[in-house]
Amino acid sequence: MDIEVLVVPDCPNQQLLEELLRQALNGVGLPGTGFTTRVIADQAEAEWSGFTGSPTIPHQWLRGRTEIHPQAARRLRDAPRGP
Repeated sequence: MDIEVLVVPDCPNQQLLEELLRQALNGVGLPGTGFTTRVIADQAEAEWSGFTGSPTIPHQWLRGRTEIHPQAARRLRDAPRGP
């Protein structure tokens, strides 16, 4: 399972999303599941990757993947928002 977090340089909420993602994965019994964080460098890369704001996990990933545990997706979707 490839999970990717997309961010802009120096995103103030990157750490929060990474912590919430780790908690969600641990909470559904997937503690060994890793993820990567990719810094979006320019507008072309943002458009190509479906980037909608920083930080983000492209929702086509959350909705379109059968390998993600449904409870993990719900935990991320329903998590409190950052500052």
